[in-house]
Parts: sequence; structure tokens; C-alpha cells
Amino acid sequence: MARSIMPLMDDSAPPIDLAETARRLRSERGWTLEEAAGRTGLSRSALSKIERGEMSPTFQAMQKLARGFEIELAALFGPADSPLRGRWIVVRAGDGAATEMPNYRLRPFSGELRNAPFLASEVTLRARSLDDFEDWERHDSDDFLYVLAGRVTLLSEQYDPVELGPGDAAYFDARIGHAAIASGEEEARALWVTAPAR
Repeated sequence: MARSIMPLMDDSAPPIDLAETARRLRSERGWTLEEAAGRTGLSRSALSKIERGEMSPTFQAMQKLARGFEIELAALFGPADSPLRGRWIVVRAGDGAATEMPNYRLRPFSGELRNAPFLASEVTLRARSLDDFEDWERHDSDDFLYVLAGRVTLLSEQYDPVELGPGDAAYFDARIGHAAIASGEEEARALWVTAPAR
């Protein structure tokens, strides 16, 4: 007998509230701001701004939050209790909530899925130059980037820049400093999959 398919979210899904999630995670553990800052490796000031919604965390900051709170990265984007085994989630075009980051708009496909072995997202690239980044992006993961629309230049502190168009893909060790920028005239969108580095 066929199982019914649960959609990820409906069109009215609100934006992902990382501020509320960070506050909830800290509250559940009974940690002070100082203790949470120490465990995540973020400054007390940065963590406070994230919790108040005054700062959009970078992907690296989100990884620090997940590591410090001892949860999978995908759990920052969905409800607290959803089993992985037997889960089947379908994401329709235009569905799902997004979060704004300094250089990217991130629409994670995890939805209600918690503790997934990877995080897959549709990413709209906003940066047009390496100067748009404060520093190279670095995180403890292996990343896969597949261009959906537009042109993307993948930059690395170790390799020559690579220009990618629709249908092109790149797999890389995200512990090496990197950045992805939109390099064409049209909007650049990509599927970005992140899995813990092994």
C-alpha cells in the first residue's frame, strides 16, 4: 500500500526564525549567554545579536551554533522532534521558508526533518565580488554545489576560480577557504548540499 507524501511546507510558510531557535535552544539547556557563547565559540555580543534578530548569522556561525548546542545543522531549520527513519518529504517549487544571510538567501529543504546526515538548500547568490565577504567561508563539511540558474564563480584560497553555468557542479572540502559569487547578469541560484567532513 502506498504511503501518503507529506509536503515540506505550504506557500504561507513564515521565514525561518533563527533568533527564536537560538533563544529556545539556550533556554532549554538553562545556559547563560556567556555559557552559550563559550560552547559555540561565538562572542557573547554576536550571540546576543543573533538571538535578538539584529544579525544574520553566516553559514560558519550557524555551524558553530549547531556544534555548540550539539545538534545537527538541519535542526536549526525545523521543529525539535522529527525522526529520520522512514521520513519522506517532498518539496514543491516555491514551497519552504528561507533565511537571509549576508551574501546568500538560503531555502533549506530539510523542513520537519531533524538529524539528517546532510543539509540541502536552494541558495540564491547575492555577492558579486570577493570584497562582499568579510573573510573566506570555512566550515567542517564536504560541500556539493550544482548550478540551477545564472552563472556562479567558485573562488578558493587554494585553487584558481572556476566559473559554473546551469548544470555544472563542484564538490569541495569546505574547510578550505571558499566563496561563491554571482558572475552573470541574471540571478544565480544553486543547489548546495553540505555534509559533515569525514
